[in-house]
Amino acid sequence: MSDSDCEIIDETEDIIEISQLTKDDTTQELNSSNSSLDRYRQEFGIFQIWLKSQEANTVDEELLLAYFKEISSEYNPLTLKSKYSMLKNMIKSSYDIDIGEYEQLKTYLNDIAAGCKVVKTKVFTSEQIQRFLDEAPNEQFLLAKIALILGSQGACDSRELRELTMNDVELNKTFVVIKIQDSTSDFPKVVTLVGKNFELVKSYLQLRPEGILPFFVDYRNGNCYNQVYGRKISTVPKVIANWLKLEEPELYNSRSYSSFYIKKKKKSDRNLSRPEKKLKTTHAQ
Repeated sequence: MSDSDCEIIDETEDIIEISQLTKDDTTQELNSSNSSLDRYRQEFGIFQIWLKSQEANTVDEELLLAYFKEISSEYNPLTLKSKYSMLKNMIKSSYDIDIGEYEQLKTYLNDIAAGCKVVKTKVFTSEQIQRFLDEAPNEQFLLAKIALILGSQGACDSRELRELTMNDVELNKTFVVIKIQDSTSDFPKVVTLVGKNFELVKSYLQLRPEGILPFFVDYRNGNCYNQVYGRKISTVPKVIANWLKLEEPELYNSRSYSSFYIKKKKKSDRNLSRPEKKLKTTHAQ
């Protein structure tokens, strides 16, 4: 990677945050959520496959340096640091080896990040959210409105929205209850929608084809289609920003729905200390 200046849009999701690599960041809780643990295991599995290809049975600094140098052409420095954080925890758990003591590795990761700056995601204001819900035409933007409602009221990221299914939805005569699995904890969230937001969700549900489990399906020109929307849900914030004619729409992603995104990260550790599972419920007009 060159030493020239570069910008990286911070779009990482559901990764336990790491601060400076030089900080003594001791092993973090891996059971904060099943989905987060799955990502740690997946990352560790990829690394183990690579270890096997190197005919290595254990882990040392030389091997890790070789691994990160090999994948550095595929990922930006921010993603590499996230991978480092996940591997640090998993290797400590599996091999009882603290790669946080590998100074050459930390120096390498810091060096390739030199000259790059993380461009922070822009966040929608409450006024912008309300304007889009009130003024954007439903024929084009009904799905985007539903994603915006759930993203802001439930502090959801794209992954949580993508994994939402019809089994999580309870439609009643005057309100709808949507249960969302929090990607940062074991404690599900429940969003209850009434009033205008309820009517929007009800309209969307009436248009959905039957027999598709994922909640979000393709929506165009006032019609739903028999196709899962999938990862395209992550592009919705940019679509909203473009309609609002906001500057730098490319800096809007799933973190843009609500400042609650950061708050829920901070609350996840406190949730671990709760004696029993509780539903976090929000109500929205």
